[in-house]
Parts: sequence; structure tokens; C-alpha cells
Amino acid sequence: MKPKAAIAYLEGQTDQRWVVKASGLAAGKGVTLAENLTEAINAVKSLMINCVFGDAGREIVMEEFLEGREISMTLMADGETWKLFPPGQHTQRIYDGNIGPNTGGMGVIASLDFLTEREIHEIGFPFVGFICIGLMQTSDGPKLLEYNARFGDPEAQTLLPLMDSESDLAALMVSCTKTQLHTVHLGFQTKAAISVVIASHGYPTSYSTDVLFFHAGTRAVNGKLEGSGGRVLASVCLADSMLAAVEGAYKGVDQVSFEGKYYRTDIGRTQGQCTES
Repeated sequence: MKPKAAIAYLEGQTDQRWVVKASGLAAGKGVTLAENLTEAINAVKSLMINCVFGDAGREIVMEEFLEGREISMTLMADGETWKLFPPGQHTQRIYDGNIGPNTGGMGVIASLDFLTEREIHEIGFPFVGFICIGLMQTSDGPKLLEYNARFGDPEAQTLLPLMDSESDLAALMVSCTKTQLHTVHLGFQTKAAISVVIASHGYPTSYSTDVLFFHAGTRAVNGKLEGSGGRVLASVCLADSMLAAVEGAYKGVDQVSFEGKYYRTDIGRTQGQCTES
């Protein structure tokens, strides 16, 4: 479909709110949540005419605008058996209050209580390896947003520290390749985990203790660490309560200093909030 045809299609619909996506890979930033027709048309022009993501946006996907709680589900499977990591709430918008453009992820809340066991077990399929599923929990039931054949980011940084002392990640991965996942233990601590991503100022459009730090956009220069742009670090805290996990993660954020440092201040402080996609 050409840009003019895409715009004409939007103008002919009664719905005003749309999700406009680059069909190709855009590092999690190729999605526009258009609140009205003007924003949707501008997104089409940005992707297909201005080519802000190059070839990735030459073809686009236009989807229904969903409202509800956005959930990420991470599983590992060996083709016959699957094991489930705790569900997480992946926060993708750049600014506090879930506004602004989408990013690759600004933080994750794990060990959530708003997804029932029945809803979890409705998901099942033959697959080998890790898969991360993005769902929207709507009033009409769960709806699929996306899936990736890999661990999520920053889901991995949040979920892996929750594994209990009897769980061996390497043994689990090897067992997947041998259809023996059912023989290997995977368990989790009864704690909450919060990750807060620290990004460079301007991300995602342009950018010049109990707490764990996961490096992303960092580099070593003359024996010192420097930020190299985008999502720089994730501060992750495990604690016995959600409040303690939030406080610990943000204490970790306070220990990091670099020019242009940016992070959301509401990760975990609005647990269970509705999001849009």
C-alpha cells in the first residue's frame, strides 16, 4: 500500500484512534499510538515518506487501538514442555504517566497479582527456546500485541534475579535442546522485583547492595565507564514487598551520574494501571 492509499484508508474509517507500526525492525521505537486522525496520518508520513526508520517503515501495519493492562509473558520451551516465568508489566512510554513515544522499555514490574492462573494456562504451543509475549488484558479478554523469540528487555534483567537458588539457567537452556525441560527445576523467590531503566537525555528519538545494575549503552574509555546513548543501565531491586523493591531500585538510580541522565519516576508506583497500545 502506498502512503496516499494508507492515508485515504484512515480518512474513510469511523475510528479516530489507531496504532501505526513500522513493519520492519525498529528497536521497539517504530510504534505510534495515535490519539486522533491527524496523529495517525503524521505517523504514516513519518514512516513511509520521511523514512525515519529507513526500509523498516516502507511497509506499515495499522491496528486497533487497545486499552487495558499491558502484560509480558516469558516462557522457555523444548517443543513438548514449557515453563513460565512470572508475568511482568512492561512500561514502554518514555515519560511519567505513560505519555510520549514508545521505547524499547523504561522498566518492568514482576510478580504481579492481576493475572489469574486460568488466564496464564490458556497460553500453550510447541516451541523450542525462549519466547516473550506481549499481551493487553482488555475488557474482552487477553489480546496479543507481539511476540519475540528471545528473552525480553528489560524483562530478563527483572525476572532472572527472581529465580530461586535451586534453579540453574544453563541447565534449563540445555534441557530445552534435548526435549528434557520437564526434568529440570525452575522456581522463583516469593519476592517482588522492579527494574528502572536509565537512559540518555532525548531517548528514544535522539541522544547524545540489593540493587543490581545491568549494562546496556555503556562503554569503557581509559578505564572508566561512559554512556554511549539510548538505554544506558537498568537498576533492579528484589525485596519482600513491592514498596521496598521500588525504593531500592530508585536508590540504585540515585547512585548513577552522567550528563543527560533520564529515567521515569513512576515505575512500580502505579502498579496495575491501564495502558494503551
